[in-house]
Amino acid sequence: MGSALAAMGVLGAGCSDDDGNKGGGGSAGFVFPSVPTARPDLTTMPVAINMVGGGNDGTGGCGGGGYINFNAPNGRVLPDDGRSRPGIDNNFLAPLLPASEITWAQLMAVNTAAVRDSGFGTLFLDLLGTDFFLPSGTTLNLSGAPSSVGTLVVIAGGNGDFIRIDGSVNGTRAGLTALSVELISTASTGLAISVDGQVNLSGESGTTAQSGSYFGIYTNRGSVVVAGVYTATGGTITSGGNSGGDAGSIEVHVASGDILLRAGAWNMSGGTTTTGNFGGNGGSAYVRCGATALVRFPWGIRASGGTGVVGGGGGGHVDIDCDGPVDAFLPFNINAGSTFVGGPSGSGSFYLYGLTVQGVVAGTADGGSGNSGSAAGYVFVGGESIFGLAVEVTAIGGAGSASSGGDGGRVDVYHDGANMVNILVNVDARGGTGDSSGGQGGRSYIGGWGEMRNVTTTVNLSGGNSSVTGQGGDGGYMEYGIYSSYGEAVTNSTLTVTSNGGNGDEGGDGGDTRLYLRGSNRNNVALSVTARGGTGESEAGGSGGDLTVSVESIAGATINIQGNLNGGSTDSDFGGVGGRLYIQSGIGSLNVTGTVTGRGGSANSGTGGVGGAVEIGANSSVGLVFLSSFSADMRGGDSTSGDGGDGQTSSYDYESFDIYGGSVEVSAGCVLNAGGGSGGAGGSGGNGGEAFIVGTLFHLNAAGTVTAHGGAATGTGNGGNGGVVFLGSFSGDLVASGTFAADGGSGNSGGAGGEVSVSGGAPTDMVISGTLRANGGAATAASAPVGGSGGQIEVGGGTEDTVRFTATAVVRANGGTPNGAAGTITIDLSGGGGSGITEDTGSLLETNTGAGTSVPANVVRNP
Repeated sequence: MGSALAAMGVLGAGCSDDDGNKGGGGSAGFVFPSVPTARPDLTTMPVAINMVGGGNDGTGGCGGGGYINFNAPNGRVLPDDGRSRPGIDNNFLAPLLPASEITWAQLMAVNTAAVRDSGFGTLFLDLLGTDFFLPSGTTLNLSGAPSSVGTLVVIAGGNGDFIRIDGSVNGTRAGLTALSVELISTASTGLAISVDGQVNLSGESGTTAQSGSYFGIYTNRGSVVVAGVYTATGGTITSGGNSGGDAGSIEVHVASGDILLRAGAWNMSGGTTTTGNFGGNGGSAYVRCGATALVRFPWGIRASGGTGVVGGGGGGHVDIDCDGPVDAFLPFNINAGSTFVGGPSGSGSFYLYGLTVQGVVAGTADGGSGNSGSAAGYVFVGGESIFGLAVEVTAIGGAGSASSGGDGGRVDVYHDGANMVNILVNVDARGGTGDSSGGQGGRSYIGGWGEMRNVTTTVNLSGGNSSVTGQGGDGGYMEYGIYSSYGEAVTNSTLTVTSNGGNGDEGGDGGDTRLYLRGSNRNNVALSVTARGGTGESEAGGSGGDLTVSVESIAGATINIQGNLNGGSTDSDFGGVGGRLYIQSGIGSLNVTGTVTGRGGSANSGTGGVGGAVEIGANSSVGLVFLSSFSADMRGGDSTSGDGGDGQTSSYDYESFDIYGGSVEVSAGCVLNAGGGSGGAGGSGGNGGEAFIVGTLFHLNAAGTVTAHGGAATGTGNGGNGGVVFLGSFSGDLVASGTFAADGGSGNSGGAGGEVSVSGGAPTDMVISGTLRANGGAATAASAPVGGSGGQIEVGGGTEDTVRFTATAVVRANGGTPNGAAGTITIDLSGGGGSGITEDTGSLLETNTGAGTSVPANVVRNP
């Protein structure tokens, strides 16, 4: 972490920033740049390197894109800065000048003593004490090189011997692969080799296409500039069944200097065909540079697979790795090629890493479409620190017209030691649509090991839709986190995730999102997640996704959550199960705000889905869980003509609500609903779920509303039974000032009331000043209606000291109208030998029948 901060301190005055040096403060006076507003446009960039694979107008395949390797391990890779070109004092080509063209034969005849034949297809020009200078206006035409020669190597061997290409070089040969050219400087310093002219080593087109060739530049001590346009395309097939030629390559290696390049686009896409077989694969680009000063990276990269009839070409690969800081303004396109009738092609990949990274990275890594879609690619942007950075990427799976859609890609933005400040991340990595099945949603990881501040992330990882005969794809996986033991802050950070399951005959499941925060100061984190299950037609709806938030913060954390984890709807099967919200604090306090829904999916003639689950807790016994204006609706799904879904209970997988900590505070604005769904025309209401809220050491202060009602039957079915609400404090005080109810649902016959329990342990003092209720549901039948029986309310039963019902306390366990049996209320302090029960004037403890008749014997007091 220290090395990155030191580097930023040195670079503070020179950082490039489209919007000026705004943003938050940094270490040692460094000002973090703001997120740039400008975006690069690949379509308007001039072409600097053109190495596209050969196409095919016949029936064969296409050529692959080219290969780039720029390697400056102790220097920089940067745009041409206009520095002076090498001075020429003894030109090897002088005897042939001035001339508009120099042929192969003329070149070989200048000084035969300098020509050395390796005997293996490589011919050397050994120059010592001599420069090699091709002036502007002169073309070095190498098309006459014989088939026995594949490569021409020009070596400037002395200090002060330079290679300078201002004119044009042509290596295309009739009926042969283009001639390869290498330029080597072994001793010169400064700018040892410069190429400002056009270099064309393309393959010839025709019924038999040739491949492009190789352009290599190497220096031991000096720098290199390539400011001209380099072209090495593969030849195109004009007719017949042969394949298009592969594109060529360019490699520049400098041992200790810089590589200066013409700004613009690098085109390395595979060849395309609308009549032949396979599209060509995209090419590859590798860039390596050392730990030097911040420079702008102004190149765009096209390395997509080509379109084919039988199959598309695979996406290309980009790898940029710098030991120093990087200022990117880099668009890219590494899509897999589409196909008219064929199947998947390979995914592309993009990797960018620097000591620090800022600027803009924007591009596409989509899968190709076809009978079946191909998976999208992988994109990684990272550094020890990243700041003032925008990453905008699509990595959508390809569409499948007769089979499955392709899976969405993966996009990661990562820092591994210091700062992640002023960041914008927009990712679309959905699964592709498909006939037999939708593609799975993609993956994304945003985070690292240090400070996270002013980070805005929007991600779509939804599964692809399917036709009515297939299954929708599952939503993808999102992880967002800071792992640190140094106590850096996570502030003003916003994460918006969409990870729905795809629609289909069977709905896909919603995806999972995980937020991990480790350190001592975590606050002002806003999280919005939509992870609904997909809609099912004749089969089940998909389950809602899961949302996990894990926090370790000595100073406390505030998390605002907006979530939709509903199960998917269905026509005649089961609605999808609602998703799960899991929030865990290892140490310190946890303040949770927001609104979450995780209802079971609705159904038409089928059954509503089971409701979702919420677990919020602090592992540490001293941890405080504070639900402040937090609402969660985890009811079972409704049905139009079938049964409503149940609330979540341990008989399924979890309780609807499980909230615990050393102390727990539930504010008056908090609403937790664990009810059953409503039943339709002939269906019954679903049963209520289970809700547990416990303070494990100090206290429980419950002022909100927690319900576990049975669902209503809107037709001729019966109401659902009430569920369970449990309030507990094992060794501290307990105050219940809100509303806690587990009523039965109304219906042809009313559902039975559930259970409400309030329990403590020594030396707990309990105060009931709100409402506890477990009434039976009302009966709606026209004849012989049966109201639901009242449920059970238990207060005490542990080792409590006292229990007090204040003047505002209302405790009811009544039977449902018209004739439901009365329920029971039990107040039991006998287990702890408590000092007594206090019922203030105005408090109400009621166990009536559905007809309104009081049954006082059903109220049992054991002080």
